[in-house]
Amino acid sequence: MVERVNREIAIFEKYFRRFFRGEDRSNLQSALFNVPGRLVAGCCADYENMAAVFRHLLTTASAEQIGRRMKQTASRPGIFQITCLLVSYLIGRQQEILLRHGEGLSYSDEKHLEEMDLLFEAGRTILSAARNDGAHFPGESRDEMPLLDDAAQHTLVHQLSEPSLQDLSWRRRPWATLTAYNFLLHGEMRDGIFNHGPYDLGGGHCLLVRELTELHNDYFPWSTNIRKLPAGFVRAMILKDVECRFDVLGGVATQPQVFEDRIVLDGLFEISKGRLVPTDESATRKILEVVSENSRVLYEEFCGWEESRKLRYGTLLHANFLRGFWELIPGISAHGLARSTIVGYERSGEAHFSELSSRRIPLVMEHIANTTGPIFSPLRL
Repeated sequence: MVERVNREIAIFEKYFRRFFRGEDRSNLQSALFNVPGRLVAGCCADYENMAAVFRHLLTTASAEQIGRRMKQTASRPGIFQITCLLVSYLIGRQQEILLRHGEGLSYSDEKHLEEMDLLFEAGRTILSAARNDGAHFPGESRDEMPLLDDAAQHTLVHQLSEPSLQDLSWRRRPWATLTAYNFLLHGEMRDGIFNHGPYDLGGGHCLLVRELTELHNDYFPWSTNIRKLPAGFVRAMILKDVECRFDVLGGVATQPQVFEDRIVLDGLFEISKGRLVPTDESATRKILEVVSENSRVLYEEFCGWEESRKLRYGTLLHANFLRGFWELIPGISAHGLARSTIVGYERSGEAHFSELSSRRIPLVMEHIANTTGPIFSPLRL
């Protein structure tokens, strides 16, 4: 078991070291939020609480079944959520190791060994089942993020059409605006923003799928005074001679960066009751009016937050990663389980807020930025 857990830690460490340092995430700052502090607050809450949810979940569905469920457009939970939860667990653990070391105390994984084996074995299986190539991360397979099987690709491609210059113009603005709004609603976190592909169609053509999967959320207390939006949107494009490279959380970089003149087929869809429904310029214009109003309300809300709340909200963001998993458990109230989990996350956060609020950059983020070797320690027993 020890060897198996250490192997999984090493796999996650390798690809997240590359990701964190590539984006310099240790020094992320925001005018509205305490980004490094709220990230570590959420990670500590994951470390202390998420195992209980997954023990419950895995008694009702196998890890492979959960992964296969993610092999569809606009899945929630999806690869983003499971990947974030597992790496957050390791960040929370590393923060605890560093704090104990600073206080001259020893640290042992003995009481966490069984849950770490369960979580990372399940995580490996979920990720491998969700991806077409059986890998964990894009870096293991040419920086790709392939989820859809041939039949799903075929179905999606047949819903696309050749865009006019006007089509490209009106689709560009709503997609950019909705992406920015999703980022704001989630307190400057990428939850709900995901891309996958490229799906090789031959002849230099590939399918790229871009998703916004959570434009509406009734778990966040700051969302109670805004108007309801559709669950999300999907934009699918067939591109000609465009290279797509994905990071571990489903971000995508393209070469060339601007590729509108290389879009062969295109489609914009609203996510409605789990299905993709084509949308048009008139419908999106009305949605953008709501987005504009909601954005104003959210900015006013966030600008009024005291410093402590700019840190504390991170526990809610991380509890929300579990939202889709709660809904997979039959025979219970997903909303009730969500609420009880959020209480646990907030309780965990309280134990860490004093330490986190005293530092501009939390210990673990300094460690990630400055350590030349592995950022996650192997098991300590």
